Amino acid sequence: MLLLKKIKHVFIFTLLIALGVSCGSEGDFQFDDINVSKGGSMSQFYIEQNFLYVIEETTLSIFDIINDTPSIIAKVDIRMQGETIAKLNNTLLIGTTTGVLFYDVSNPEVPEQISEYVHITSCDPVVSDGQYAFITLRSGRNCGVADDVLEIIDISDLKNPVLVSSYSMVSPYGLALMGTNLFVGELYNGMSWFDVSDVTNIVLLKSYSEIMAIDFIVNGSDLTITTKNSLLQMQLTETNELVKLSEMVYAEN
Repeated sequence: MLLLKKIKHVFIFTLLIALGVSCGSEGDFQFDDINVSKGGSMSQFYIEQNFLYVIEETTLSIFDIINDTPSIIAKVDIRMQGETIAKLNNTLLIGTTTGVLFYDVSNPEVPEQISEYVHITSCDPVVSDGQYAFITLRSGRNCGVADDVLEIIDISDLKNPVLVSSYSMVSPYGLALMGTNLFVGELYNGMSWFDVSDVTNIVLLKSYSEIMAIDFIVNGSDLTITTKNSLLQMQLTETNELVKLSEMVYAEN
């Protein structure tokens, strides 16, 4: 539990760094010029323009944050235990303990469910490149008793998501997609880097046993990693090498 609390605190700091957030003259935080947040795959909220999307157990809440006092504009019963949220164009991808929900939010005030992809009971962060969605399914005390796997689903037809392939993993947590490079955090089992150019036959490029990765934030070619004991910044070079830029180690509680 202490580790999870630490992750949440570090995530906020990570988010600010990844966005290049600065403080204004009156101490207010500034987002980038398109007002879009870049969250990790395990995030339970997403900000875009004037709207904040939040997963609250079995509810999707949408807030108007254009004013100093945010106001709620919609609450949607998603009927499942929501865990993570991501956005792709006008579609929200909501990871739950039993599947992934796809919602059309082209009208933010009236979210409409497009489809649902059902999987075994587990914890499931999700990222997507538009054609495929990559999901890590982890077993554990709060995640069910399923196997640990990476599932790749074809979402080219959002009304009919289809499983393409499944790969065994070891305690997968968050994940990040950078082109055809997929990074998966496995906490005590380190971090794995895959080439996913062929989703039916992904290739492990490198394992990092020393990086106890939990989640990631992608910002261009930069990869910010929250680990068990540090905040790590790395960069994917043009020659497809991952180089360390900086690391901030935080004290154990």
